[in-house]
Amino acid sequence: MDVVQPRCKLTPGEEDFPGFVGAIKAAGNGETLSLDGMTVLVSNPGTTRKYSALLDMYGKGGELSKYGKMKHISIAPHMAEGTEERSFENSVKIAGFKTAVYLASAAKGLPVDSTEVFDLDIPNLKGKSDLPRVAYYYQIYSPQHDHKGISDACFYGTKPERSCRP
Repeated sequence: MDVVQPRCKLTPGEEDFPGFVGAIKAAGNGETLSLDGMTVLVSNPGTTRKYSALLDMYGKGGELSKYGKMKHISIAPHMAEGTEERSFENSVKIAGFKTAVYLASAAKGLPVDSTEVFDLDIPNLKGKSDLPRVAYYYQIYSPQHDHKGISDACFYGTKPERSCRP
């Protein structure tokens, strides 16, 4: 269902995974501690979907995927009788995010291997070519949906001034 990098916010008042673990709010502020080389892998072993995915971690497939070279903590619970699959999968994803936060939080206070700083003074970006560029990415199609075509919950960007409905 998903692959999540273990990470947590170090800045008080910021949310680790806004809208999923914590309140919905604009993301991208403050300090984030992330663990490289490992993931939290969440799955639904009893899915009723007509399609599925696999993560090959050995041989040619493992060599072609960046995930094939990483260590994984796998969350693969089994759905209780009578549970609706969409509700189950949402709960499993939240468990994955909470696990990612827990793992990263365990590294607080330890020495870090590297630090990357993105200090974007948005009103004064013009003419500063040494800063990373930011792009707006609009997903026209996403495979993030279940076998009934119901989209997974995704939070991107901020609420527009006005909205259009088809």
